[in-house]
Amino acid sequence: MTTGGADEQERIRTAVAAHARRRAWREAETAISAVLADPEVQRLRALIEQEETRAGRGGGMRSVCRSAQGVIASPGLAGMCRSIGP
Repeated sequence: MTTGGADEQERIRTAVAAHARRRAWREAETAISAVLADPEVQRLRALIEQEETRAGRGGGMRSVCRSAQGVIASPGLAGMCRSIGP
């Protein structure tokens, strides 16, 4: 095999791996969005926030959001954090 052929195969492997990563992220985002949209999940999230505030640990989910947003650019996470507030 020539060097050109090996280079082409490496480019193809790299492109396929990148495509697989993007697809996995899209599938994860879809699943996360579906879970976060569930009314029971929203009710429980509000209950957890209420209990954290009552117990003097307010901002637990807000802290998670602030930390995660700096690390992950995720539409699902951004939507969840928008619903929680600043």
